[in-house]
Formats: sequence, C-alpha cells, structure tokens
Amino acid sequence: ITSQYIDTTYETVPEEAHLTYTIHEADTPSDVSSQGSGTFQSSSTTSNYGFSGTGYYDFGSTIGDHLEFTVDMAEAGTYPISFRYALSSSSWNGHRPCQLWVNGNMIEAVYDFVHTDSWSYWLYSELMDVALVAGNNTIKLLMADQTGGPNVDHLRIGKPPAVVIKMNGWPRAIAKNGLHLLNDWPYAFTNETSAPFTIYPDAPQGDLYRYEFGRLRLGLPEGDKYLDIGNPPVDFTGYEKYLPPNVFTFTESDFFEETASDLFSYPIKKGQELLLTNGSTDPVCANVPPFAEEGDAPILGKLPSGEWIQWTPTILLEDNGPSIN
Repeated sequence: ITSQYIDTTYETVPEEAHLTYTIHEADTPSDVSSQGSGTFQSSSTTSNYGFSGTGYYDFGSTIGDHLEFTVDMAEAGTYPISFRYALSSSSWNGHRPCQLWVNGNMIEAVYDFVHTDSWSYWLYSELMDVALVAGNNTIKLLMADQTGGPNVDHLRIGKPPAVVIKMNGWPRAIAKNGLHLLNDWPYAFTNETSAPFTIYPDAPQGDLYRYEFGRLRLGLPEGDKYLDIGNPPVDFTGYEKYLPPNVFTFTESDFFEETASDLFSYPIKKGQELLLTNGSTDPVCANVPPFAEEGDAPILGKLPSGEWIQWTPTILLEDNGPSIN
C-alpha cells in the first residue's frame, strides 16, 4: 500500500454534502460560561501543538472540575455534538470519562475520553445526539469520579459529511463522522485530495502506547501526518451503496479462527485477523481472482454479527512432490 502507483483519494458522500457544523473554542475564559479548577493553555504556556484555536482547556486534578459552554441555537432540534480532545496520561487505564450535561440535565453519566497517545494528538469524542432549544443552551463536561481529565480543544455541534476513502478508485473505508488530522489543524480533505500512505498502517492494538485505534500515516506536501480516525475500520453499514462489487455474506455455519500476521512486529488486537476454516460456497467466489494485482477491487464480507471484514486474495500453497502428484 505504500507504492507510488497506489492513488488514495478522499471523496465526500454527496448525500451529506449539505451537512454543516459549528466549532466553539475553549481558548480562554471568555469562550466558556463556566470552568472549574483547570487552566487555559496557549502556545505561550505549552509545547503541545495541533489545537484548533489559540489554546485549550486543561482539566484540573480536582473531582468536580468542569467546563461549560453556552451556545445560541437559531432553531430547536436534535443535534449531534462531540469534543476535540487530547489525552496522554495512562492513569485510570487511559480513560478519563466525564458526565455530559445539557441544559441542566445529565445526558450521559460515563462519557468517555480515551487515551490518544500524546498531548498533541487530538481526537473527537463519541458523537452524541442531544436536544437543544432555540436560544441559549448550556453544554457541560463534569469530572465526577476520577482526578484529571482530558485537554479540551473545542466543542463541535453538528456532523461533517462522511468521507469515502478510496485506493485506485475502489472504496476501502468510510469515515462516517468526517475526516481531520490527528496532529495538525486545520486540514480540509476534498474530492481533489490525493495523499498516499507512507508506511504500512498500524493495526488497532488495544495498547495505550501503540494507539489503540491503530494509525494511518499520510504523505502530505507539508510532511507526514496521521488521520484522526486511526486505522479506519471497515464498516459500510448505512453506506452500502459505496461497496465494491465483490461482497461475501457469511452465516452462522461459517467457522472462523483467530490468527496472527507476520506483517506486524507486535501482536495485534484480538479478533483483528480471522481464518475461514470451512471455505465458502458463496456465488461471489466465481468473481474473485486467485490472487490480487495492483488496482484490483478489494474483497469484503459481512459477518453474522454485522461486523465487516476485508482481505486480499492470495495463491493457496499446498504440499507438493512425487509422492503426492
């Protein structure tokens, strides 16, 4: 996948091109309506980088610390919200959940912020649908159970359009909640963006120090950068129209065993590689070549659990010799 002949593009899903979002920064006390014992950091007070505005909020170490935004909405409705944040501490097993409050009501008791591997690596928290009224609304993160929280860059209201990641014109993954960079801001992925992978992607590890979502490094004119969605998961649910032509449908009668790959120098997260032990009689088999050539469409399959898998066909090597043939 690192070949110069592999063209990687990032195309906005046309049906979502109309979607918009607003960003509410947490640069200074004047950007928020209330905060606790934490501090606001800027480029003059920290060596961390990659935040979107002039700074961010660094949660303190006191239970009860909080950060509250007041946002003015033109119309009442249900809106998806999320927070861009960084978290490098391994304490509390790399998780710093907060309570999420909207207009005085607790919406989520355990709203998780997961280890990002660096205070300069920024992810978006899980997208949450919340009811907002016309006019002013308060949105608050409250650190209720542990000491220490994430560094919060901004609140995002709304969802960017989904992005189809293609290699040589074939869809490989869907970034359902939009696409940004992990270690830089801003960067706009457009239908004209073409950025190759500069190294084999890191598989998801489940390891705090290897970025548990995996990593994918892009070669951009300004230097190598990481995607903020890690190594993109294969999940076309809701976007099936963008699937390539060869898709297997597996049933409960298909048997898979977990295996490992020598492509990685460390064990990959359990369940990331599977071996189909009973073969397949799916009619799609007739359309699958015995091995893949550069530019071929990927082969995908859907498990009974609803999970998706993707693989590359290879020649099957069998025992051979005078006593066999």
